[in-house]
Amino acid sequence: MNEKNYIIAIDSGTQSIRAVLFDRNGEEIAIEQADYEPYFSLAPGWAEQRTEDYWDKLCRVCRGLMGKINIDLCQIAGIGLTSQRNTVIPMDKDGNALRAGIIWLDQRTVSSAPPLGKAVKLVTSLAGLAEGIRYSQKNSKFLWIMQNEPEIYRKTHKFVQATGFFVRKLTGEFRDSYGMVAGIWPFDYKSKQW
Repeated sequence: MNEKNYIIAIDSGTQSIRAVLFDRNGEEIAIEQADYEPYFSLAPGWAEQRTEDYWDKLCRVCRGLMGKINIDLCQIAGIGLTSQRNTVIPMDKDGNALRAGIIWLDQRTVSSAPPLGKAVKLVTSLAGLAEGIRYSQKNSKFLWIMQNEPEIYRKTHKFVQATGFFVRKLTGEFRDSYGMVAGIWPFDYKSKQW
């Protein structure tokens, strides 16, 4: 029986993606990296990246990494994923990206946000969170898609980040780590609830 002596770490940044094979002692065995196409702007202040490029480059670095090593793939215990945070990718029920990902550099804002209820306004004001809530609403890429691309919004089954996109493509499941969604998305880290 093969021992699980290795792990692959995949890091997807703004400019490139890399896959690294580590042994059980944390020693780097091999690394493969590929550059992404630069982000593009369809309007001033916008920043988007093609999800097809994400997937193509992930496959490329994994194939390249496998070509550099001489181990039984059954010895790989698992894969860890991390990526740039605050990239918004709407996906349909079948796991297809419905548009390019809106990345963290994007500066578009919504023209208006849904009003907060009286109780929410009071609690957020007392807690000193009102300004942060208004900022988050104004800069929400979910709301921007809802207001400006309603057809895409209607077709969206899940909004994911780059890691969620990769997990869906690799496993067929919509999942992400708590660390990738906490503090950015409407997720309560303590209760682990949306």
